[in-house]
Amino acid sequence: MRHGPSNRIQAALGEMRAVYVSFLPRRFEEIREAWEAARAGGWEHGALVHLHSLVYSMAGSCAVFGFNEMARMAYELQHTLASVVDRHQLPSPQWENHVEQLLGRLEDACVEIRRVIVTASALPPVIAAEPALSPEQESRPVYIVTQDEEFKQDIPQLGYFGYEVILWSEDDLMERDLHASSPAALVVDLDIADRHDTLFHRVRSIRQQAHSSPVPVIFVSTQDDLMTRLDAVRAGGDAFLAKPVDIGLLIERLESLVEPGDLDPYRILIVEDEPAVAEFYAYVLKEAGMVTRIVTKPLEIMPVLVEFNPDLILMDIYMPECSGVELAKVIRQMESFVTVPIVFLSGESDVERQLDAMSLGGDDFLMKPILPQHLVKSVRIRVERSRILRQLTLMDGLTGLLNHTAIEERLHKEIERARRQGTSLAFAMIDLDHFKQVNDTHGHLVGDRILRTLSRVLQQNLRKTDVIGRYGGEEFAVILLDTDGPQGARALDNVRQKFARIKHRTGHLGFQVTFSCGVAAFPEYSGPAELHEAADRALYEAKRRGRNQTILSAQGHFTPVTP
Repeated sequence: MRHGPSNRIQAALGEMRAVYVSFLPRRFEEIREAWEAARAGGWEHGALVHLHSLVYSMAGSCAVFGFNEMARMAYELQHTLASVVDRHQLPSPQWENHVEQLLGRLEDACVEIRRVIVTASALPPVIAAEPALSPEQESRPVYIVTQDEEFKQDIPQLGYFGYEVILWSEDDLMERDLHASSPAALVVDLDIADRHDTLFHRVRSIRQQAHSSPVPVIFVSTQDDLMTRLDAVRAGGDAFLAKPVDIGLLIERLESLVEPGDLDPYRILIVEDEPAVAEFYAYVLKEAGMVTRIVTKPLEIMPVLVEFNPDLILMDIYMPECSGVELAKVIRQMESFVTVPIVFLSGESDVERQLDAMSLGGDDFLMKPILPQHLVKSVRIRVERSRILRQLTLMDGLTGLLNHTAIEERLHKEIERARRQGTSLAFAMIDLDHFKQVNDTHGHLVGDRILRTLSRVLQQNLRKTDVIGRYGGEEFAVILLDTDGPQGARALDNVRQKFARIKHRTGHLGFQVTFSCGVAAFPEYSGPAELHEAADRALYEAKRRGRNQTILSAQGHFTPVTP
């Protein structure tokens, strides 16, 4: 019998819960030892703070794993300790007796829980997992119904953008089950029939059969009048292109209809001194398709912060050595992480303290315990909003690639990362050949479309881990991670060859555009300035040698890549 994702999550979290219970007696002993040390030391404030931190951690973790009664006792003890810790005053005998009673009740609860048989069915409710986001682009079949030979000649160019083209006849459209084939999109040439009524009726029928996710439909036709377009809309068409079809424009329509919004998994940094709780949160977020990293010692966050470059930081407030609020203030003083959302996750119920925490660097405050589905939704909402804002500041408005400033910053970061890890990276500068002439001849709208086409060819033919930016005008920059110079040059030359074969159109006029590329690699060129200068020189050399080629700068020599 197969178990669904929800059962799988329940089983995994049940194991975590059992492991946590096995460590409970030791955790209580740490609290008892800290209490005795504080009393023997004359109630020194630092010792009381340490005790408060241990109790707070137990309260939060018990709540997370569903031991609500024990969590309530621990929270009561925490608040009792806080009444002395916050006021920096010596405790009274009555206060001391009250704490002793609470400790006794907490110890009894620990003993009782150890006798309970932990089962997955006793866990708090969890979400059904969403499929993890794949870092690689899957094949995207596009069914095209046409008899136009000129259109057929241009269709294979869709393969350069990651689409698999499948040609259908009019009979195929009428007789086959489109949804059983699961195409990414359907392109219908209205010129295959004298009357459009039958085609429109068939497409409308296909759309009506798909209740959840209808296949996007693009109509193409030589008839570019209002009534034809209106009938296409009424049939459920998502886009309409006049023939002859410009492949770049077709790609733009396909991308807007087919492409998922954001393939890059969300990166969540969890800063939590209780390992069991951190693992719990990490598991839930990973099942929702996110990538997580855990820091249990807050003073060790810096290298992880720089290396992982999180989309969001999920942080506890009360931690030993450094509080979450203090750590948030430090992070906010680092220019690279000023805009990264920081969400405090804590058992602190005092609204004033929550607001104070957010005023000192936090963006949101979530109360422990939090249901897994609420945690996922809260994190997802924050990251989506953050990515939109970051896109506005870091992305080029025309191509959606990193802008000049952002690609320069990434080059500095990736060189530092490669230096620490002892790896290599290749850096490439790309420039479209005779682009001013393209703009002057065909207009800036066509020029903009060509820029967007190149950006998509780069994205589809390089790895998801590679970094692509528009450097300015018709110049692009690419950072290829874990790649040496020859490897990088070959990868970029493969893109150059594919781009050169794409036919762009203005009306019935078809033309092709090429680019030149210069490549250099770290660590042969040891810094951003040296690497950039070497790639620029190689690009200039490619232009000087006749354009439409890739040149590698290595060991003081320029080496062309031969196809």
